[in-house]
Amino acid sequence: MAAKYYVTLTDFGATQIAQAHDVASITLSELVLGDANGIPYDPITQKSRTALINQRASVPVQSVQINGAVTTVTATIEANIGGFNLHEIGLKDNAGKLIYIGNYHGAYKPVIAEGAGGELTISIDITTESGRDALISIDPNMVTANKDWVIKNFATILALKQLKELMENADTDTRQQLSEAVEALQLQLSNLANGLESLYPKVILSGVIKQGDARVINRPANSNINFLDPRYAIHITPEGGHEAWTITRQDARIDLYVFDRSGSARIGYNGNVSWSIVQVEGLTSTTGNGTYVYTGTPVVFPILSGESKAFTIIGAGGGGGSSRYVDLNETPTPPELKGQNGQDSYISIDGTTIKFIAGGGKGGVGGVVGDGGQKIDGLAGEGGKYLLEGEFTSANRHEGETGSATAEDHTGASSDMESRGAGGDGADGSLDRAIGFGGGAGEGAKITMVYTNNTTETQYIRLYVGKGGTGERSLIAADSTPDQYVAGEDGSHGFIRVASAI
Repeated sequence: MAAKYYVTLTDFGATQIAQAHDVASITLSELVLGDANGIPYDPITQKSRTALINQRASVPVQSVQINGAVTTVTATIEANIGGFNLHEIGLKDNAGKLIYIGNYHGAYKPVIAEGAGGELTISIDITTESGRDALISIDPNMVTANKDWVIKNFATILALKQLKELMENADTDTRQQLSEAVEALQLQLSNLANGLESLYPKVILSGVIKQGDARVINRPANSNINFLDPRYAIHITPEGGHEAWTITRQDARIDLYVFDRSGSARIGYNGNVSWSIVQVEGLTSTTGNGTYVYTGTPVVFPILSGESKAFTIIGAGGGGGSSRYVDLNETPTPPELKGQNGQDSYISIDGTTIKFIAGGGKGGVGGVVGDGGQKIDGLAGEGGKYLLEGEFTSANRHEGETGSATAEDHTGASSDMESRGAGGDGADGSLDRAIGFGGGAGEGAKITMVYTNNTTETQYIRLYVGKGGTGERSLIAADSTPDQYVAGEDGSHGFIRVASAI
């Protein structure tokens, strides 16, 4: 009878396993969990998938044990993970690729906040599917410890202490035997220390900011921590009554702002604040992967020696031009009003001159409507430019397109299918859409590229996503808008995607 719940190789996984026979190992680093959108499926029908139908969580693989033709992979789902019915599972390699896909019985995994929950350990038995054993290993950077693991290894510490006490009063022969036992236990403790070193999350800094002290957390001297690295989470707990707080990151410091009363009439908080910096994951080949949008703050993350990253970098779009009424008989050459330029999006390598810039689009120039058919039509903003400084592996780059500025079409430039980095539209004419219209803004430049760290050291990538330019609206006051005045449209923010290059 065929198993009801099982895992099977994906098409990609089958290719990797075939290549791994007698040649290299497949490193299983991550167990992914999903709810399949509530619709269970037979894994054999989903072998072509590269991801679960609806992934809800992921946990690191804890152990991989090979016994003959059966490989047992174990992972622990922590108590704080859950809130869904577990219908699908998968195993990924250290490049984030789905190697195995499987189904699960659909039980609900609660979290502690729901009044139930706890750790759930999943063991998956994989049977070799050909005459030779595929080589499968565990990622040493993705080890975690469950309760049983901790209890077992602390028992080793107690045993070592007892053996050393016995050695003090033992005769020569007994001392020699005990010495060998101590040596074996010390080796286990060394392995324990290595395991704890790769255990995440871990608190790396903590303290209390006392009443009246500056609300600042400074990077310790001789530390290589960069607070812009998203692997570091910030936790603060004001110890007295409060309403809100904000956190501002910089490379070497974190500024905290805590308020007794928030809103427009803020009152500062002056009590004790407990804080901690938690490293949520280790240094792996997937560190930094993901999509980034505008936040106003740079992000920093490491890239390992020999590692390659693929980047998509899009500059922000400029703001569209406005349309306004001016008596052109009295003022034949009125001041030129323009939308803001979009900001550049960039990737740079700290400590080097390497920098890849997708420039922001230029703002559109506003138009003017006068009397008796007089007009000054707006002008289009130019597209952003690109700049690549320093070495890179490969690159495709495109300058942003210029916006439009005709009576029929004064929209902002937008060649990206998802309108990322699009220029803002110019305003229609304040009396007639085709007369005295604002110019459409230019879009941001776009770069798709691969960079390889060819040094022997870990490098740090710094990225910033540009802000879209504000449409021209300089004549709008807080409580009034001039008659016959139409503001331009804002440009779209830039965009950056980071992925491991294959």
